[in-house]
Amino acid sequence: MLMLKREPWTLKDTISVARFLQWGLSSNFTEELVRYEILSRKKELAKYWNVLDPISSPQSPYIIPEGTPILKAGEGILDFLSIFQKGMSNNWVISGKRTSTGRPILANDPHLTISIPGIWYLIHLKGGEYDVRGVSLPGSPGVVIGRNERIAWGMTNSFADVQDLYIVRINGDKYIVNGKEKPLRKRIERIKIKGGGEKTITFLETEYGPVIFSKGDMGIALRWTGYDIGHLVYSLILLNRAKNWDEFRKALEFWTVPSQNIVYADVDGNIGYQLSGLIPKKSWSGLFPVKSGKWEGFYTPEELPHWLNPERGFIVTANNRIKPDFKGVYDVCPGYRAWRIEQLIQSREKITIEEVMKIQQDMKSLYAERFIKAVLPVLKKFFPQDRWVNSFKKWDFKITHDSPEAALYELLVIETQKKLFFPDNKEIQRLYLGKLPDERGFSLFTLKSREALVNIIENNRNDIVKAVSGGKYSNVEDVIKDGFISAKSIAAEKPWGEFHYLELIHPLAQNAFLRRLFGNKLLPGKFPMGGDKETVVQANFDIFKLGRVTVAPSMREIIDFKDEYWISVPGQSGIPSAHYRDLIRKWLKGEYIKFSTGTKEILKLHP
Repeated sequence: MLMLKREPWTLKDTISVARFLQWGLSSNFTEELVRYEILSRKKELAKYWNVLDPISSPQSPYIIPEGTPILKAGEGILDFLSIFQKGMSNNWVISGKRTSTGRPILANDPHLTISIPGIWYLIHLKGGEYDVRGVSLPGSPGVVIGRNERIAWGMTNSFADVQDLYIVRINGDKYIVNGKEKPLRKRIERIKIKGGGEKTITFLETEYGPVIFSKGDMGIALRWTGYDIGHLVYSLILLNRAKNWDEFRKALEFWTVPSQNIVYADVDGNIGYQLSGLIPKKSWSGLFPVKSGKWEGFYTPEELPHWLNPERGFIVTANNRIKPDFKGVYDVCPGYRAWRIEQLIQSREKITIEEVMKIQQDMKSLYAERFIKAVLPVLKKFFPQDRWVNSFKKWDFKITHDSPEAALYELLVIETQKKLFFPDNKEIQRLYLGKLPDERGFSLFTLKSREALVNIIENNRNDIVKAVSGGKYSNVEDVIKDGFISAKSIAAEKPWGEFHYLELIHPLAQNAFLRRLFGNKLLPGKFPMGGDKETVVQANFDIFKLGRVTVAPSMREIIDFKDEYWISVPGQSGIPSAHYRDLIRKWLKGEYIKFSTGTKEILKLHP
């Protein structure tokens, strides 16, 4: 179609695809830059920063229970990092002691950008030392998430601190660190252009890594574990072949990037958890860019948090805090999804696969419950006869697509945020509320700012209200009142699905001719969708441009070593065909496909 000559797929292509995905799941330096930008311009907020930048919610469970900015970065630096959406996910594993069958149940649903064609495809790879099934990526040498005949595994992003930014002074072909000049290394890349010619790009490199931004004599260099020699492909091969807990952990010793929370189950009834990846040790927090400082090696496999057969009989990870005394992870999600999953597991004595399916489809928001409880006294004070205020008193806090209460709640949060946080500076406001400059990416501040909002309301922090609103407001109550008035006018009694929907757009749909040629194969349509940023059915969205869901469960997996159920979106095929988009409605309805592997189920005879 593009008149390009196809080249054979090589190992370099596999590694390139892996590197691209590793980068997208490792970009914790986005939060460093957001802090850096905001506090460089609003230094007076430093004394409130522990409230404005919360680590997690007070109720957030652990997976395993138990700086100051230097100078203003200037325009342009944040454009560098906006290519990716943050990946979030859920996984959990339940001991057979808590299940109806006596077998472990492992569940996983990675939250990634929903695209067409889809990210994953289901495979059963059998031959030689392999008998493994699950989901894979184009070009991947095996199954990324799935099971073999002995073990099963699932992954969520850990958000480990694997990147650091260094501010350096550039002087010609040298850079200055701690008053000492060091030579800048130059690396030249030549990019061939269709039709002839090439573009030459020169990269400057420091002892920390490449200079990713420079302006005048200032440069920012990036240190990332992805620059170290990795053995991810080898790790994946070993993982596909692993037969027990020890072999599983041995395989993960070679896992470098991206760092993942990996849950485990086996046919012998064991369940476990292992944090994977190269995670550096260092003497500073990693929350802000620094002028100097070297990593002091990496955490060893034994030092990385791991857990086998916990007494409580289950393990849950949802991008939440890992362990109280582990310092390799700072920026995490507030923990509402993990908290809700734990609630639902603990509410059942002997859980079934059908109940695990219901957990994966759960749309009750514990954040909504907390937020409405905090604002309701103010709403009753100012709007005692309002029927929507009275409706909130009886609401079940479920963010379903057909709920007008869910729509009003979401808009109330958004409008209250916009009125409170930096209304006098839209650029800072967008950064703080999680939006990155080029309209594509977002940072974890999309969640942190919501957590800060409810903390300020619950604790009646009028001092912070005045500081962050630029003096526009002096008390919490007025912000809530104005937020409710705005939210009601926008919501207009419409259900949440009017503002929040799945819309799959193929990259080629940007071409008018191809759009006419392929029609709805490239644009399958819009589908109202429930869930939000804090529900188990995580369905993230842009608060500045309500509508299209940006990140959601890219696939769902449930395994108990007898039965296994999967669903991915939009379909199994990557080219327009009967199976290109035939899973969308099943996925939206919360339906699954039983993975059949026997010859009776899959054998087809042709004359």
